[in-house]
Amino acid sequence: MQLGWIWLLLLGTTYSWGEGGCQCGQSWEQIRLEMWEMFRPDLDLAGLTDCLMNNDCSDADLAAAAMLQGTAMSCSEEELPKVSSLVPCAAGFTHYMIACALQMWLKGFSRQSALYWEQGLGYLSLCLSCLDGSEWPMWSGQILENWQNFLRTAFPPAAVVAEERQSGDGTFLSVGPPAHAKSLSWWRTLPRRGRYCPPQGDHLEGLLENDWAKEPTVLCAVPLVWPGEELAAAAIVETYGPQCDRLVFFVASPNEATAAEAHRQIAKLFEGAIVVNLAARWPAMLRDRREALASEGRRETSGANQKDLLLFEHLAASQEPLPDWVCRVETDSYFAAANFRRFVVGRNLSAEEPLYLGSLAYWQVHFEPRILYNEQVQCLSRAAVLRMGAVVKAAPKAEAASYARCEVAPGHRGDIMMGLCLAEAGIGPHPDVTDRWGREYFMNFRMEDMAAHAPDNAYGELMADPREITSNAAIHWRGKAHLFMPCLWINRFWASPLPISFHDYKDPEKLREVHEIMHGRQSCRRCPDGYIPRLAEEKQRLVRVREEEVDMHVIDNESPIIIMLSIVRLIVKVTRFMTNIVIRPRLMRQPKWDWCPNGCIACVIESSSTSFAAGSDNLKLEALRPSTEKRRPLITPKNLH
Repeated sequence: MQLGWIWLLLLGTTYSWGEGGCQCGQSWEQIRLEMWEMFRPDLDLAGLTDCLMNNDCSDADLAAAAMLQGTAMSCSEEELPKVSSLVPCAAGFTHYMIACALQMWLKGFSRQSALYWEQGLGYLSLCLSCLDGSEWPMWSGQILENWQNFLRTAFPPAAVVAEERQSGDGTFLSVGPPAHAKSLSWWRTLPRRGRYCPPQGDHLEGLLENDWAKEPTVLCAVPLVWPGEELAAAAIVETYGPQCDRLVFFVASPNEATAAEAHRQIAKLFEGAIVVNLAARWPAMLRDRREALASEGRRETSGANQKDLLLFEHLAASQEPLPDWVCRVETDSYFAAANFRRFVVGRNLSAEEPLYLGSLAYWQVHFEPRILYNEQVQCLSRAAVLRMGAVVKAAPKAEAASYARCEVAPGHRGDIMMGLCLAEAGIGPHPDVTDRWGREYFMNFRMEDMAAHAPDNAYGELMADPREITSNAAIHWRGKAHLFMPCLWINRFWASPLPISFHDYKDPEKLREVHEIMHGRQSCRRCPDGYIPRLAEEKQRLVRVREEEVDMHVIDNESPIIIMLSIVRLIVKVTRFMTNIVIRPRLMRQPKWDWCPNGCIACVIESSSTSFAAGSDNLKLEALRPSTEKRRPLITPKNLH
């Protein structure tokens, strides 16, 4: 390539604004052709390293290798350009950022690679309406699939590595995944394809309806500060708590009398609730203190981290049989157990596999520790609880949390510490926690704040730098472009109508309001138009009640009415079973942007026989040679690596 970063910025004077920044003017034509050298469909980037080692690369492959190795294209290792609509040709910058991400990856700089990827997605959001079908070598479908592949490769479920690094005049502790292989084996170029948003309809949601499946059991584990959170405990037992198969509050009482009082008060509201005093088994842990709560300004150190980990060791070591799932639910969260059971059955998830479900937090990958984890609510399968218990039992004890390893220490970032410990156990967050339209089941925000957390403005200028926290939407949806961009500007709301959790209800009375809304006794006045959340069990309960009433009022179970009802139910179940097993899985296995019938909405797919962009017949890419002159960095380097 002959163009440097500064020269690219100056191209604004010759830029012709088109729809979304894809009609980039003649000055960008050379860049577009050079990008075709790197991202043409017949080039195997994954095998490029091998051909370089064996010295048998073709001329075209050598041209792409020169760009990836940095001899023909120089990307700064220390300075990151910000996303802005004022920058010309968003489509060109999308390709350039991704090329830099690949270059950084091959150099072993995973931190910089992730940042360049994020900026590429930011520019993609500025040209999403026009990139699919354009003459640029990559369309949104390829980009989003490779971003997902990158996340899976760059952040595997493995113990983190802590390293001391230089930053300016000082040092800092860098905590992240182990060193990665300098290979692009995860990259897939393939024919160009655009994003695909499936037709609307609950029958296409992506969950199987299996009436014959065993309903999973769920234990709701609630870390509780007593005294201090009495009102929250009362709201939980009066709302969603009884819907759990077991409801257990975990406290760290200063003495046995306080623990007994907590149990007595909670049992008066709901006899099925259990209170476990973890301090009775681990007397060295910090005891519950009202002053350690966020609502009290955290005037004292919190023992939440210890409690969040030790409750799993307690359950793993318990003599009682473990339920299928254990969900850690904070006192300011609402949890719909019925919808969770529906999700687990519909996804065909087994409790015997180590699974970790919740609201994905991709934004953390740019901060220390750089890991993937789940925010509230976190649900672990039985197999995951047993692994987690073993890791916590062997974890070192510390006086303060470093968040550089799995350790039992005071602190109030239990979600991050859980993620560190689960990674050490070889368990990462389950990535498939949205429906086919990218609508989430686990929300880390309040139901009434859904509009403020919409992903429409999560990328682009509102997230000009992924290391800056600029809005709630940017935080929640950062890194989730592969989930929401296929249906961006099509969905009216971004939460499933059968949600599993909401979070951040500091006023316990709000939990009661959410409960009334979920039961259909109130409407959500601040929710987007058309959003009506509900509980999955309501219909099932009604059917059970009616069946019981029929059994009570009919003379005997062999009456013609009962026999006829049984036959009808059997026919319905067989029909559903055949539909779910034979037909629906064929659709579910396809990525959101991959399966595209003729005439579908927001979808562009290129024939596999097409190697180059439409209208660019007989491009003589083999005649193009990259310059051996290194590019100048965009701005004077500062500290990034």
